[in-house]
Amino acid sequence: MFKKLFPLVVIAIFVVFQSSAQKVKLAKTEDQKNVDVDYVKFDTSTKYNCYYTTFKDYNKMLEEEDKEKKKDRWIWFSSSYVPFAKPKSNQLEFVLTKILKKSGYIDTVNQIFKNEGNIVYLQPVIGEERYYAINGAPNEDNKKGKISLYKCKMDLNWRITNVYGEALDSVQITTETKDFDSTNFYSEGMMEKFFTQALSEVFANKKLESYFKLNNTTAKLTQTSLPKPTVKLANATEAQLATVIVKTERGHGSGFAITNDGYIITNYHVIASKTLNKPYDVTIILNDGSKVKATFVKANKDRDLALLKADTKFEKCFEIPTQKNFKVFDELYAMGAPRSIELGQSATKGILSSERNVNGVSLLQVSMNINSGNSGGPMFNNNASLVGVVSAKLFGFGVEGVAFGVPGYKINEYLNIDFK
Repeated sequence: MFKKLFPLVVIAIFVVFQSSAQKVKLAKTEDQKNVDVDYVKFDTSTKYNCYYTTFKDYNKMLEEEDKEKKKDRWIWFSSSYVPFAKPKSNQLEFVLTKILKKSGYIDTVNQIFKNEGNIVYLQPVIGEERYYAINGAPNEDNKKGKISLYKCKMDLNWRITNVYGEALDSVQITTETKDFDSTNFYSEGMMEKFFTQALSEVFANKKLESYFKLNNTTAKLTQTSLPKPTVKLANATEAQLATVIVKTERGHGSGFAITNDGYIITNYHVIASKTLNKPYDVTIILNDGSKVKATFVKANKDRDLALLKADTKFEKCFEIPTQKNFKVFDELYAMGAPRSIELGQSATKGILSSERNVNGVSLLQVSMNINSGNSGGPMFNNNASLVGVVSAKLFGFGVEGVAFGVPGYKINEYLNIDFK
């Protein structure tokens, strides 16, 4: 159908107005974050309109000063017969991703350590579309032939989110191809030109520009005073007593108690919603299967850590270390609920590979089998000494057993916790 593919390919740099066309250049600057595409959607509630005119009437239109008379020279026609294929969202995502890679916004080398300070995501929603065709234009390559020239204009609602999927802002921009063009509608190059122009308008938008600025600083949190654990874990076999499942309406992760009166550590991405700084409501599932509510206390989103308060008591809990309590090749355990709540308090074992520091962020790299659902769970040694917080894993073809965690000795600093 004409409806969807047309706007992607009707880019103007050809034939009649070739001399006035300028190629849009897009390039990431050093002070900008990386930018990726989350998804592309079509707003099915909006309409599209197709218009045509003759080359002769179009030239008269250029001379016409009355805007209403100019409009009258465009004739609306039904698009039901126009043989253009409707593109799929993944085709548009591919084009946008290609543009962002070529312009440096997607780092194709350093793709592992992403945080709120160094990356944002775009979620474009395509709204109303208008397409224009000029019939009977002279063909500069064949003086005897005639060709049709095309142009498009559409409304794009650009939504921007952080690494947690929280909505930061949105803006609607109407992008119009600068010139008419006769290039094949199915050309990927034409799609690329159109969206390069559209993206350049997004990055230049005053409302959004601050979200694209690189930010390596972390927010200062108000200090929270907590009671020191009265009964701590004695060994690794007791870790289940202090490990919990953190459940939200979106899914689940893991967490662990750091006080006997119910304070819990987890990852922020486990509880993050689509609304900025408003996490989902949380239910804590304890070792015996019972459920209690938990309230959100605070988070350091730059370090992917969150502090919760559960309405329960813990017989035993982990103690947060105040200094490094590990070395490379130490044998470590992790506990959580991989994949399913039914697998709560599952244990896995591995070794500490290294402690890495990337852009001021300290992370433990471990050789360990970690799955979704383990996020936020504890990493500990055979003495049940807390070593880290499970935060991420590498995934992909040929990748196995590479996981990361926030060092335990950094928790108090990152969340500004003081034990009394």
